Amino acid sequence: MQTHRHLFDIRLPDGASVELGIDQTTITTDGPVKKPAPGRMTFVELEIELKEGHESR
Repeated sequence: MQTHRHLFDIRLPDGASVELGIDQTTITTDGPVKKPAPGRMTFVELEIELKEGHESR
């Protein structure tokens, strides 16, 4: 499994601060693979975390 993470800190006009994370992950199998299962799977995950500010907004 291999993951590349890109992080961005964003300040919103109301003063809130969020962290935006983009993970690009690839999982590769070494053993025999039965059809139709791929030997490699790639996916992207987006995560947004409130670092500072009101949760209700």
